[in-house]
Amino acid sequence: MVDQKITDLDPATLPLDAADQFEVVQGGTNKRVGGPAIAAFASPNVQVFDSSGTWNKPTGAKLVLVRAWGGGGGGGSGRASSAGTAAGGGGGGAGGGFAEYLFLAADLSATETVTVGAGGNGATARTPDNNGGGGTAGGGSAFGGTGAGADLFVNGGAQGGGGSNTVAGGGGSTTTIGFFGNSNSGGGGGGSQAGGNGSNGNIGVFAGGGGGGGGGQGTSLAARNGGTGGVGHGNISRASTAPGSGNGATAGNGISGTAGGAGTALPSQSGGGGGGGASTAAGVATAGGNGATPAGGGGGGGAGVGNNSGAGGNGGGGRVVVITYF
Repeated sequence: MVDQKITDLDPATLPLDAADQFEVVQGGTNKRVGGPAIAAFASPNVQVFDSSGTWNKPTGAKLVLVRAWGGGGGGGSGRASSAGTAAGGGGGGAGGGFAEYLFLAADLSATETVTVGAGGNGATARTPDNNGGGGTAGGGSAFGGTGAGADLFVNGGAQGGGGSNTVAGGGGSTTTIGFFGNSNSGGGGGGSQAGGNGSNGNIGVFAGGGGGGGGGQGTSLAARNGGTGGVGHGNISRASTAPGSGNGATAGNGISGTAGGAGTALPSQSGGGGGGGASTAAGVATAGGNGATPAGGGGGGGAGVGNNSGAGGNGGGGRVVVITYF
């Protein structure tokens, strides 16, 4: 046969014929081995789904590892009040959950349905005198079917609540996901204090960070900062430093919360949550930042001087990664 590198082998052409021979070096000595032995060196087939679709089983597949992330929850918006009236900030959305499972390829059909959960929408800004609205929850992701009846299913993150004139919006609640624990709770809205920080991703679960809470406006008209979005973790032994988390907006300077940093292209990485918006002592409160895949959106800031509140940030979309071994 024509000389070729082992790394150039196409899994679609495997298994190799027993007559195929390859030369390898072992301990400084050249040796010839047959095609079936070399087939085990073929690189895994990796398919990344950022939208729903169909997985086709590659020829020669032996094991299939599926990793799934649900969409992040949307952040709540802050309350808009008249001058001198308290206005709570919106709560940050929770990061989407994570689950994985190793299948025998023989147990899977030639094609399998893949569902990728959408990120939840952030709540719209409010005009005086109205309480903030809650965001929407992130959608669940699945492999081998749809919904909870699929071969593998994981929930999206819960939404952040809207702020009122008495309390801040609650952060998205933790959601049980089955195999690997929980998704990450978004930071609660700030009330009359600075917005709460979004929670960090839990080490070992690969889940997305929660969105930061929006800053609240107190009766003293002292503007408050938004909370920082939570960092996603991408390694079972340590926190990932690659996915950035959104910074909380600084009170009074007219900027919005920074969007959560995007996760890396590696299947094990998760993005950071969006930063919370700031409340304001003059002018419109700022919006929460959007979460990266699959993190929660930040909560919007409260406005207590007769201006509009800040909108909640959108949650990042989910993802499904299918890795086939030969």
